Amino acid sequence: MKEWFKKNQIVLVLAVMVVIMSVIKFSYKYDPAKDKNMTPVPLLSPTPLPTSVEAVVDPKEATEGGVRTYESDYPLWSLLPFSGKGFVVDRYLAPRKLAVKAKGLDKKIATEEIEKWLGANDIDPTTHEIEFIN
Repeated sequence: MKEWFKKNQIVLVLAVMVVIMSVIKFSYKYDPAKDKNMTPVPLLSPTPLPTSVEAVVDPKEATEGGVRTYESDYPLWSLLPFSGKGFVVDRYLAPRKLAVKAKGLDKKIATEEIEKWLGANDIDPTTHEIEFIN
């Protein structure tokens, strides 16, 4: 008998561990009926408007009912990103300052296209500054 225990010592230890783990698993079984009253955790969403210090701290900014409005400084915010042949206007760097990424296109041609786009959206092209970034 002692010889049999020596030969099967590992098998016996593993069998005891399986029994112990099974008892633990079934004693702490998940019951979804207990968790029906859990409230979902809200997910953070990206801010819809620029949060640069220059845009947020300006005390002269117009307010509507205590809420700041950005439409005057960022009139094209809802239309971004705008892409043309060889360039992309993807964001504002500051109020009325557009960031443009251009690849393989003359900056003069991209500027003309952006000014046409501004005019098509009833915005005077001289009010916006265009800055090319890499």
